[in-house]
Amino acid sequence: MAKRELPPDPKVTEWKRTNWARFFRWIGFGAVLSLVTGVAMTSFYSHFQMGRPLVLKEFILYLLMLFMTGVLIPQIIFEVDYIRDDGDELRIRNLFLSFKEKWSELKWLYNRPFLKFAILRGKKFIYFLNKKDLQEFDKLVETIREKAPQLPE
Repeated sequence: MAKRELPPDPKVTEWKRTNWARFFRWIGFGAVLSLVTGVAMTSFYSHFQMGRPLVLKEFILYLLMLFMTGVLIPQIIFEVDYIRDDGDELRIRNLFLSFKEKWSELKWLYNRPFLKFAILRGKKFIYFLNKKDLQEFDKLVETIREKAPQLPE
């Protein structure tokens, strides 16, 4: 039996990232996680099993790995995949978590033209809104400003 499509609700608006962009976020997260795990396990084997001392090159590798992880992981975790305006609340989903934020609970929206992200601060979380990935981004910012007038400019 075919699945019956419901007519779209005029009060509900959705913004979402394309599937290929979401797929590449999963690939990036997996690559960073496997690199960090691989280096940590190699180090564990080298130092604790074989008794080798820590050398400067290895320490520089750890600093570089820590920097790369510190730059990439927040973007992957905080970046929004899907936003839905249900009228009285905003449903937001990122790579791992889903949130419901009431319009009155939004704290601030930082949207500057020279940044790749707009930053939305809610009561529960910080969300990065990617200007290039979310379809109709300008309409999203306009809707947020309209329904949450308490946000500072």
